Amino acid sequence: FDDLPYYPGGTDLKFKSLPFSGYHPVDDPYGDKFYKEYNLHSLFAHHQANSTYRFLTEVQKRRPFVMTRASFAGTGRFASKWQGDNHPYWKDLQYSIPSIFNLQLFGFPLVGADICGFAFDVEEEVCVRWIQMGAFMPFSRSHNAKDTIDQEPYNWPRVTVAGRNAVRQKYSILRYYYT
Repeated sequence: FDDLPYYPGGTDLKFKSLPFSGYHPVDDPYGDKFYKEYNLHSLFAHHQANSTYRFLTEVQKRRPFVMTRASFAGTGRFASKWQGDNHPYWKDLQYSIPSIFNLQLFGFPLVGADICGFAFDVEEEVCVRWIQMGAFMPFSRSHNAKDTIDQEPYNWPRVTVAGRNAVRQKYSILRYYYT
């Protein structure tokens, strides 16, 4: 289980995780005393989202907004999802589109990417296009690392205009989203 034929994201999953061959002790009345990490990976994130959702709805009596990056089958019932820390490159912009559609098929209606990328400095033209496309993501936000240039739309006149126009277009068709 530890030597997969591929590595999602190009990184060995043992880098920041338990090895898939590891075992978790469980109290199972049906006889199994251990479960493999291979079968439980990301289930912890699912239970965190579920517990937070239940606490906010049942104890706090509030409508929750729970966001996660890690998930498991069914997590979309309790949480929204962002695609994780992406880069400010054309390739990442391109990959974010099918990723959003796939995550929606997997049960996450509210999903999106870090507009203009998270890590590294973004070029103005990439940010313009990302703002234009990002306005039509179900969840969109500009979010970047501390050691990168500011990428809020008001930092570049072209990005400001593109963002304003894209948001106006989105709101002009919003009534059709839910009919």
